[in-house]
Amino acid sequence: MLRRSGKNGPFPTPKQVAGEPQGKKRTNANPSVQTLSADARGQDSVVRIAQDCPEPKRPAPLGALMANALSQLSDAVITTDIEHRITYLNRTAERLYGFTVQEVRGRAIEDVYQQRWSKPEDEKAAYNSLASIGSWRGENLHITKSAEEIFVDLSVSLLKDETGSPIGFLTVARDITERKRAEDALGRARDESELRIRERTAELAKANEALQAELAERQPIEAMLRERETRLLHIYNSATDLMFLLSVESEECFRYLSVNKSFLARTGFSEAQLIGKRVEEVLPELAVAFLRTKWGEAIRAGKSVQYEVTIDLPLGRRSFETTLTPIFDQTGKCAQIFGVTHDFTARKQAEDALRQLSGRLLRLQDEERRRLGCELHDTLGQNLTALETNLAIMQESVAKLNQRTRAALTQ
Repeated sequence: MLRRSGKNGPFPTPKQVAGEPQGKKRTNANPSVQTLSADARGQDSVVRIAQDCPEPKRPAPLGALMANALSQLSDAVITTDIEHRITYLNRTAERLYGFTVQEVRGRAIEDVYQQRWSKPEDEKAAYNSLASIGSWRGENLHITKSAEEIFVDLSVSLLKDETGSPIGFLTVARDITERKRAEDALGRARDESELRIRERTAELAKANEALQAELAERQPIEAMLRERETRLLHIYNSATDLMFLLSVESEECFRYLSVNKSFLARTGFSEAQLIGKRVEEVLPELAVAFLRTKWGEAIRAGKSVQYEVTIDLPLGRRSFETTLTPIFDQTGKCAQIFGVTHDFTARKQAEDALRQLSGRLLRLQDEERRRLGCELHDTLGQNLTALETNLAIMQESVAKLNQRTRAALTQ
């Protein structure tokens, strides 16, 4: 048993150190007390170990032997009192945590390292184990003086005196950082291996799908189109916008590979009119020239392109807002174009109707202004003519009056 020594403090009996049962007869009852240096280098704090010695006149240098053994242990050994104040560090502990025993003797264990628990319940389990059986062992994360994080295999035992009263703790820590790193590396390698297996499985599945596609291409074209349409119906089942997929044979040749239900419903085309057809075989010439420009722009830009277009279709003139996304193969060549189109014909018609209504309103305002101008001109002219006539009559009447009357009127 290890404990920090005092000048006249109690020490374990040989029976307690050797673990002999009570009542067993001994050959020699006189103990010899050997002193174990805390760091085997002459430090003040020492650990005394009592041991039965069959020959009191020739005491074995057990303390020096144990001090030397502890100093050469590859595991870190730390002892504390019951209040967790450090009483001893061996050389391995000094190297591991970056302190000398002189620096930390009498200081709290938390001054040497900070510990982190993987799970809150681990800390509780450790305390319960120490309380119930007086020891605990497990793995923990320690943060050293240099802020380095190390993983340790930790063994903590409760130290008791000869009366069974707790007097401190013995902690033995083994640095397992490299092992943990190796385990982590092994785990990552295992995960990467599993990922590669999954990726390889996916590649094989894709290869199988490609093989199935090649077999399907050997069948009549109608069967291939029906198969493609079935897949597209499943993929596009919930889509409300128009969707289409074009194959890019050149910058001047685009062919419909697939369209969804909404495309057929909004345009009025049938599958037979679209699938496998070049765009110039389906759409008006002016629309094809505009669309080729936009599709070529998407290919050259290598990114999505948006545009608006109005096209005369079997269901009438429709206005669309389209987003094109080019799809490139492994060689960097654009192999396909995927398009999503929103039909905003109703909004376009409403805007056109609003413009027409605004124009009509302006025309009506102009006509009303002209009408009012004409009416004002005619009425004012008639009134001026009547006034002129009345003035002439009045002048003639005044001329006939005598001079006296004219003077009175003048006044």
